[in-house]
This record gives sequence, C-alpha cells and structure tokens, in this order.
Amino acid sequence: MNIMMSNYTMRLGLNNYTILSKDIALAHNEAWVQPKSYVLNKPGDRQKLGFLLYREFNFTSPYRDLHLWINVSE
Repeated sequence: MNIMMSNYTMRLGLNNYTILSKDIALAHNEAWVQPKSYVLNKPGDRQKLGFLLYREFNFTSPYRDLHLWINVSE
C-alpha cells in the first residue's frame, strides 16, 4: 500500500516576523491538531498575529492563512 504524503510548514508570526515554525507531513485527508503555545512578550495594541500554512516548501505565498489582531499588555 503506497500512501501519498504532502509536506507542510506551519509558521506563527507576530507583526510579519516568524516566531515559531513547524514542519508537518500529512497523508491525504489527514488532519493535524495540536495545541501550540507561545508567550508574547512585546506589549502593544493591534499587533498582527498570523498563522501561515505553506505547502511543499513553497514559501512564496501561504497555502492557507489566518490573522488575528491582538493587544498585549505588560
């Protein structure tokens, strides 16, 4: 049985700066669900927190993306 795998890279970014990166290999229709935590230590309002998913190591543009605007207090 030959299982086709796809390679992905998930990147967490704050204000367009990558703070966490994770490579993931998934079979067809397989999901990856895992909590990730990161302590944001740069205070400020309306900071852009981005979750970017890239496919097959193509980093020119994300395959999927989600952006949240967050406020971080001291």
